[in-house]
Amino acid sequence: MCSGGSTSNLMKHLKKQHSIWVGISRQSITIDEMFGPSKWKYNQEEMRNKLVKWIVIEQHPFTIVEEEDFINFVYSLYPNIEIPFADTIKRDIMELYVTNVAKMQTVLQKLQNSIALSDKDFRIHVLADNQWHQLEKIMNFL
Repeated sequence: MCSGGSTSNLMKHLKKQHSIWVGISRQSITIDEMFGPSKWKYNQEEMRNKLVKWIVIEQHPFTIVEEEDFINFVYSLYPNIEIPFADTIKRDIMELYVTNVAKMQTVLQKLQNSIALSDKDFRIHVLADNQWHQLEKIMNFL
C-alpha cells in the first residue's frame, strides 16, 4: 500500500520496483494527431492477394465477390475499393494453384523419407527431409 498518494510517489515506485517504466517519454499527442488522417495506404494488389487467400482457405465460392451483401460490406470498409470480378478471382486462384503445385513438386522430388498411416476413417501422411525434419503433415478424415 502506498502511503503518499501523489503521482511523484507513483513515479518513484515505478522506477524502483518496475524498471521497465524508466525512460518512458512523457510526450503526449494532440487530438489532431490521434484522429487525423491515417498513414495507411490502400494497395489493390495486396487486397486482391489477401482476398484470394481468404476465399481459398475459407472455401468460399469465387463468385462471392459479386454477391450484394459482400459488396456492401467491403464498400462499408473502404468506399473507393475496386472489387475484382469473379473471373479475375478465378484466374488468380488457378495461378496460385499452378504456382503451389510447382513448389510442391520441387519439394517432393527432393524427398527420400515419408510415412503414411491409414485407417478406414482417418489418414495421415508425414513428409520429412533427409535428416527426418518434418516438412509437411497432411491429415484427412475420410
